[in-house]
Amino acid sequence: MIKIFLALSFTMIAAANATAQPFSLDKAINPVELKLVDYTRSPDKKWNGKIAMADVTQENENSYFYVRGLSMYQPVYFTIVAEKPSDKLNVELAKNNWKKADKTGATDAKGKWKTSFRTEGSFGIKVKKSNASSKYRLMVWVGKDAANVGLSSPFK
Repeated sequence: MIKIFLALSFTMIAAANATAQPFSLDKAINPVELKLVDYTRSPDKKWNGKIAMADVTQENENSYFYVRGLSMYQPVYFTIVAEKPSDKLNVELAKNNWKKADKTGATDAKGKWKTSFRTEGSFGIKVKKSNASSKYRLMVWVGKDAANVGLSSPFK
């Protein structure tokens, strides 16, 4: 019985780690993980949380990234800024499958696009470029977990 429990536990942990990025059978899709690091800003503590930033020079038509370690109780802010505002970048944010975007957008006349949302676990970022080579900065900021804010349960 214990062996079966351990085997099932290991399988569930392995499956959870395997779904850290949106699903694809396409071997050409090799996403890069944007690793979140602690971010503290004093004196304004409301911006404390985690952040991931990347400066990218994109040669291919599409680039793929993913972020993991998120909680539904954390706000997520995503921003992309093109080095040249004339470089049109299309962005797709996906949760489960790279071919089905959950949120889409494009850089504006100033070369920027931003959005905010909440999600559990991880999400993927697909960037499509219009020029031969595009340079841009990606930023993902994740706020502190708001699950323990001191409110009592309404079910007591």
